[in-house]
Order: sequence, then C-alpha cells, then structure tokens
Amino acid sequence: MILKYVILLLLICFFVGLIGSIYIEIYYWLSLPLSPDAASARVHEITIVHGSVRYGTEQELANLHITRTLFVISTVPGFTAGVLAAIYKPFS
Repeated sequence: MILKYVILLLLICFFVGLIGSIYIEIYYWLSLPLSPDAASARVHEITIVHGSVRYGTEQELANLHITRTLFVISTVPGFTAGVLAAIYKPFS
C-alpha cells in the first residue's frame, strides 16, 4: 500500500519538473525579444525551443539553467517510479 504512495510521489516530482521546464521554455519563447535590448538589459543570448534564439537578462538566463537542471534531476524519480512499478506491480 505504501509503495503506491511512494510511486505517486515520485511521479509527481517528475511531472512538476517536466511542466516547469516546458512552461519556462514557452514563456521565454513568447516574451523575450529576438534581438538584444540594452535598455532593458536583455543582452544575453538564450537558445530555447529547438534552437530559437532570444535575448534575456542575466537573471532570466540563470533561471533557465536552474529549470533545465531541475528537469534533468527530476527524471531520476520518474525512472525510479517506472522501475518500482514494473518490478512490484502495485497497481494491479
């Protein structure tokens, strides 16, 4: 019984990372300028959404790196949940 909750918690961690990563990529793709804008300090090149280049602030670039790193880390609980579900079949 507790294994079901552990697997669900691991899957929640995975999907939070996935949704956060997708959200920030799409948000930056839609809202950041296509060319550098010195007036708003958006001069750092950011590559998003399959190679699309936008320009953002240093903080926006740092946020993107953090989100991408957290997504990579969040794949571990997702993989672990899949392995646990395959081995112990708690939902059948």
